[in-house]
Amino acid sequence: RAGRWLNDRKQWVKEYIDFWLNGHGDAFSYSSWLISAVYDYLSIHPDTAYVKEKLPQLTAFFEEQEKRHLHSSGLYWSEDCRDGMEYSISGPGLRPTINSYMYGDAFALSKLAALVGESEISEKYDLKALKIRQLMDLLLWDHDFYKTIPCGRDEAIPEGIRPEISDAHNVRELIGYLPWYFYMPERERGIAFSQLKDPDGFAAEAGLTTAEQRHPLFLFKHEHECLWNGYVWPFATSQVLTAAANALRRDDSLPITRQDYCNMLHQYAAFHKRELDDGTRTDWIDENMHPYSGIWAAREQLREDQWKPHRGGYERGKDYNHSTFCDLVLSGLFGIEYREGVLYADPLIPDSWEYFCVTNLPGSHDTVLFDKTGNHYGMGAGLKILYREK
Repeated sequence: RAGRWLNDRKQWVKEYIDFWLNGHGDAFSYSSWLISAVYDYLSIHPDTAYVKEKLPQLTAFFEEQEKRHLHSSGLYWSEDCRDGMEYSISGPGLRPTINSYMYGDAFALSKLAALVGESEISEKYDLKALKIRQLMDLLLWDHDFYKTIPCGRDEAIPEGIRPEISDAHNVRELIGYLPWYFYMPERERGIAFSQLKDPDGFAAEAGLTTAEQRHPLFLFKHEHECLWNGYVWPFATSQVLTAAANALRRDDSLPITRQDYCNMLHQYAAFHKRELDDGTRTDWIDENMHPYSGIWAAREQLREDQWKPHRGGYERGKDYNHSTFCDLVLSGLFGIEYREGVLYADPLIPDSWEYFCVTNLPGSHDTVLFDKTGNHYGMGAGLKILYREK
């Protein structure tokens, strides 16, 4: 998703898409929202011929995901480690992650098919998206949050009824915000966002915890370095910030405000650092962080184990490209989006901001600027979109 903001004159993102769709990498090793990301890219860099060429591969990708993950309940099943979320409290089952991704991909396929006149395909995937949303609301929504239903791959659950979950696995986790990443939930479900400010929920000194802090298994002990039982992960935080921005623009009754979003984004930006041995701080992004000390936890464990090759070798974590920071600023904070080739902007900036300017936007090279008084840029007060002369 972040790659869409490149001025992609050499079409590197298309090469990346082709890499996965043409089988050069294992696109099914971990869950993802690949088709939705392709749709987001093409919303900025429209290319009807490319959509027509890739539509068969994109539908085949979705069908392969269904074959691997469709559960008898009609939702999708995944191990937590195949979500890239090892040793979570909720564990394997019908998880908000893969089900949100499948919803996002079905919705995107419907839109892409419609773009090239494939109405039957468009309707098929529109209906799939609707079914996933209905089942997630029916089964995964638990009064005030979307939660995992822990179960085995072939384990049946009561039809249309959310089963009772044992206390050990009944937990709010950050993955419960993923439906908002894809604009799925109705307004009344916004109550879930209260947990982002709750110190017994996800709000901690260093960042948003991946599991609620009130749960008895929060930060349970385990020898593995990749723990999703409460540690702060940039990947999860970036997903939640996108979800929060989407929700704030649609619902002014949420228990969080635009200022809260900005505070969380500032907190997120602040932890893109690492303290060196001499006490100086350098720009850094790694795997996971202790929610209270702010230490990169997996890195510290691997360093103490002398960077063993079988555990990834020296500074493994620096290669984790899982911070979507540019997207969080451009799409989240500044609210810049393209819909059917039209540029929109709906910023979430604090009231204290006097001005900002984003120029040379990809695709159009247009400019979005805000000037509270009109004195900074001399182009009048308020938010303006300036289109480049064609």
